[in-house]
Amino acid sequence: MLRYAIVIGLLCGLEWFLGANGARAAESDADQKLTDLLDRKIPEINFTGQGLADVLDFMRDVSGANIFVNWRALEAAGIAKDAKVDLQLKDVKLRDSLQSILDKAAAAAGKATFTVADGIIFISTPVDPKHPRAGVSVIGIPAKRDRKLPEINFNGQRLADVIDFLQDVSGVKFSVDWAAMEQAGAGKDVAVVARVRDMKMSTVVRVIFESASDGVTPISCTYVGDAMKVTATPPEKKDAPKEGGK
Repeated sequence: MLRYAIVIGLLCGLEWFLGANGARAAESDADQKLTDLLDRKIPEINFTGQGLADVLDFMRDVSGANIFVNWRALEAAGIAKDAKVDLQLKDVKLRDSLQSILDKAAAAAGKATFTVADGIIFISTPVDPKHPRAGVSVIGIPAKRDRKLPEINFNGQRLADVIDFLQDVSGVKFSVDWAAMEQAGAGKDVAVVARVRDMKMSTVVRVIFESASDGVTPISCTYVGDAMKVTATPPEKKDAPKEGGK
């Protein structure tokens, strides 16, 4: 009996290992395709004062790339959706075009840049080593639940309503610790702005909570039992120094 249990355990472990490596290989392939796309040249762009949000929508449509904009981070840096973009370029790579657009929209208070992960171009503020943005982790969702969603397009809907929508379209139940999320600044009424297509459920969940995150508090989404449990861990508040240094 013990021998059979060991064999079953080894097989399960092998299945998990192959599945995990397959997922990593798929993500690597998606990132490579996106990297190749970023190196393609765009014949011409001509923006004469259009708002940043509209410009990025145009770039998303003309390139076919999945672009996620962390508006909460950009707006905190003084870069608004309606920031004017004046830019004319010809035969320039998509990556250079995007960065030029972000540079044009940049405010005196902050800049914007992009990174590539999970087959998505993530636009946000540059990484600050002294104050790194808190991450969103999505762990343990099984392959049968981690199916691709054709498209999600949220433009300011409440986080609670977005979660209800995800439950309906994916069949994945969510158990959200709203008390912890409220303390983390990601409560039910936080607006979600996210548009991606043909992405796995795990990636969609990450993007949605990235949109809702305050960038300070880590958010964890862990599939346990038959539900996605979501919570946040607010950073500990340091006691203010006492008067006189005592």
